[in-house]
Amino acid sequence: MKHKKLNYLFAVIFACGLAGQSAHAQPIAFESLTTELIKRADMDLPDGSTQQIDGGWLISSSGTDATYDPFGDHATFLYEEITGDFDRAVQIVSFDTLDPDGRGGIMVRESLDSISRVAKIAVSGLTGAEDESGVPIGRDRIEVMVRRDPRNLDEVDAPLGYSRLGRAYPGVGEAIPNLWIRVARHGNHFNYYLSENGSSWKLIGEDYFIGLPAKLFVGTYATTTTLESNVATVEFAGYRNSAVSDGVGPVAVSAGTLDKKVIGILFNEALASASVVPGNFAVTGATVAGARLGLGGESVYLDVTGLTADAFTVTINGVTDAGGNAISSNFNVSGTATAGWSAVDIGVFNEPENRPQDGDDPAIIGQTVAVSSGDHLTLEIVGGGSNIWNPGDFGHFVHKEQTGDFDIQVKVERFSNSYKTSTFGHSGLWIRNSLYNEDQENTPEGTAVVNYGNLTYGEGNVERTALAIWRDEAGGGYGNGDVIGTSTADDNGVTGRWGHLRVANAKGDFVEGSSSSASRWLRLNGRQYPRPPCGPMMV
Repeated sequence: MKHKKLNYLFAVIFACGLAGQSAHAQPIAFESLTTELIKRADMDLPDGSTQQIDGGWLISSSGTDATYDPFGDHATFLYEEITGDFDRAVQIVSFDTLDPDGRGGIMVRESLDSISRVAKIAVSGLTGAEDESGVPIGRDRIEVMVRRDPRNLDEVDAPLGYSRLGRAYPGVGEAIPNLWIRVARHGNHFNYYLSENGSSWKLIGEDYFIGLPAKLFVGTYATTTTLESNVATVEFAGYRNSAVSDGVGPVAVSAGTLDKKVIGILFNEALASASVVPGNFAVTGATVAGARLGLGGESVYLDVTGLTADAFTVTINGVTDAGGNAISSNFNVSGTATAGWSAVDIGVFNEPENRPQDGDDPAIIGQTVAVSSGDHLTLEIVGGGSNIWNPGDFGHFVHKEQTGDFDIQVKVERFSNSYKTSTFGHSGLWIRNSLYNEDQENTPEGTAVVNYGNLTYGEGNVERTALAIWRDEAGGGYGNGDVIGTSTADDNGVTGRWGHLRVANAKGDFVEGSSSSASRWLRLNGRQYPRPPCGPMMV
C-alpha cells in the first residue's frame, strides 16, 4: 500500500510566531485627539467624543456597529495612518455602557468610509445591570471580526458583511483592568492577541487578508448597537508599538515548489515585509521576478522564470525579521520540485478566465505554495468558497492523481475560518472522481461530483475535530459519519486541536481516521466508495 504524509497549512501556518514573547512598551502619542467619525450617508453623525487622560484616553460613542447594522459602521475612531507592517497593542482599563452590545477595541480599516474592509478585535463589556436571575447583562466577550469584501453589504443574503474568526473569549468583566489586546500585520497576514499582563500574549486569531493596500487606518474605537439610545465609553491606556526584537537574525528552514513558477521558502520567524524584495533573493538557473510575504509572515513566495532543473538553491541577503535583525550574508537554502500536484478552484465563475467578478463562488482566488520538498511536503493554502455540502462544492482543491491502493496522512497545523462560513470553514483530505460532472463545468450541479472526505472544522466548531463526508451519486446530497470532537479549548487560541487526518484505500474500501500524534489512530467510518470505473482518482 502506498503511504504518503503531507503537512497542509490551511490559510495560517506554524505556531512559532510572536505568541508568548515579551513585548517592549513603546508608547505612542497621537498628534491630536480630534474626534474622527466614520460617516454614514443616510443618518446623522453620532455623538462621539475623546478625552485625553494620564497614560491614555477615553472614547465615547453612540454609533452603530455594522455587525448589527447593514448600512455600515458608525463609530468614534481615534486612529493613525500606517504604511506597511505594524504591531499595535493597548490596555483596556474600563468599559462603561448600558448597551448589552456595546463594543470597543483595536480596529484596522482600509478607508474611513462607513463600508470598508475591516479587521478588528471587538471587546464587549457588561452593562452593570443584572437580569431577573441576577446574571450580569452584556455580551462580556472578545471576538476577532473581519469584513473582507464590502460589496457583500449590498447582497440580500449577506447584509452584515462581517465574519468572526474563531470562537468568542468570555470574561471581559473579570479581566478589566488587566486586559490587553494587540494586532500585528506582516504583509497580508494579520495576527490577533490577548494578554492579562501586556507582556505574555495568547494568539486568538489570524488571517491572510488579500487585497488590502499598503496604507491602513489603525487605532482604537467605541460603538454601540443603536444611534438613538445608549453610549459606550471605553478607557484605553498605553497604546504602543509592540514589535519584538530578539537580537537574532532569521533562518531559512526549507524551500520547495510545485510548478517551478513559484518557490516557497519557510523561515523560523516573521519577517519585515519591506525587506522581502526580488533583489534580496537569487535562485540557481532562474530569474526572480517577484517576492512577497506568505502566511504568518514566516514564509516568502518567489515568482521565478526560467527554472527547468528539479533541484535549486536560493541565496538570501538583506532580509530582516520583524525586529530589524538581518539574516546572515549569502544564506543558502536548497529545495526540489515536487511533481504531479495541481491546485484549482472549484465553483461557479462568471468569467473563469477573468477573475474575480461579482457573484463568483469562490470569490477569493485560491493559492497553494510548497515551502518544503520531498515526500513530507508542507503546503500553504489559501482558499475561499461558500461551502462543501448539498448545494455543491465551492472551494480550493490541491490534488494528485492516484491509481490503486493508497494511504495518505495530513496534519493541519493551523487553520483560519473561511469567509461567510465563519464557524463552518473546513479543510482536510478530499477524494474526487473528477473536478466537475461531465458537460456541467462551472455550474452548481457540475461541482456536485462523487467524492469522499475526512475533514476538520474551523475555530468556531471545537466539537468537530474530524468528520467523514461523502456524496455517492453525481448531483446528489451528502452523507456523513459520526462526529469526532473535543470540548477541550486550545490554550493558545488557534493551534493544536485538529491534529492528524488519514484516509486509506484498499480495493475500494475506504477507512479514515483521526489522531493527535500520528501514532495511534481513532477509526471513523469505513465505507465502500463508488470510485470511477476507469482512470485515477483525484486525492
